[in-house]
Amino acid sequence: MTEKNERTFQRTVALRLKGLCAEKQMTVSALAAAAGVSPSTIYSIFNRTQKNVRVITILKLCNGLGISPKEFFNTEIMNALEGEVEKKAYTRKR
Repeated sequence: MTEKNERTFQRTVALRLKGLCAEKQMTVSALAAAAGVSPSTIYSIFNRTQKNVRVITILKLCNGLGISPKEFFNTEIMNALEGEVEKKAYTRKR
């Protein structure tokens, strides 16, 4: 994944997480408690100071939000990003 795509991914994860918290009317503290992660972890995702969000962290957050990872990632921008990554992988193989 290119650096630009990584930044887009990080921004998208942060925006998606913020949106889900608002939708479910969950505070950072409530999500942290439900997910079993520290509030500082969530804030670092929101502020994009955490450069690489681990898969296990996203899975825990999904669990705390009561959604599946598929629901978390099934957004227009994530799908577009996935297509861009696949396109880059294909051109490298050639």
